[in-house]
Amino acid sequence: DKNGEIITPQHLAYGNYQLEEAKPKDGYISIKPIPFKIDENAALEDIKDLGTVYTIKVSNDRITGDMELLKIDSETKKPLADIEFKVTALDGLMKGQTWDLKSNDKGIVSLKGLEYGHYKIEEVKTLWNYVINKEPIFFD
Repeated sequence: DKNGEIITPQHLAYGNYQLEEAKPKDGYISIKPIPFKIDENAALEDIKDLGTVYTIKVSNDRITGDMELLKIDSETKKPLADIEFKVTALDGLMKGQTWDLKSNDKGIVSLKGLEYGHYKIEEVKTLWNYVINKEPIFFD
């Protein structure tokens, strides 16, 4: 349910079971099946209105990724340093967040640990003898 709780319609008999996730929520990594056993030694607790409950704690990990962009001169193909970019999260948990970045001496701009979602990168400042690329780049 919305609280991450699963309640079976009837008590589970003693035995071996496996908890499997049917489909992960968008932006989350699917969990591996979790085997468990209900027997006379199981850690059960009595909860009012629910009865005897067996609790399994499961952590959900978010999908993250990295972005790397290489800025080069269109003719010489040499990397361009000190070009400024703005990255914007367009949706998801980071929606609206922005990052101001600058290309390094190898022409690379990078961000690590981005949450699952859609992003836009825009060139905002270039070198005096270059023309700004006004076309945003979209990536997931």
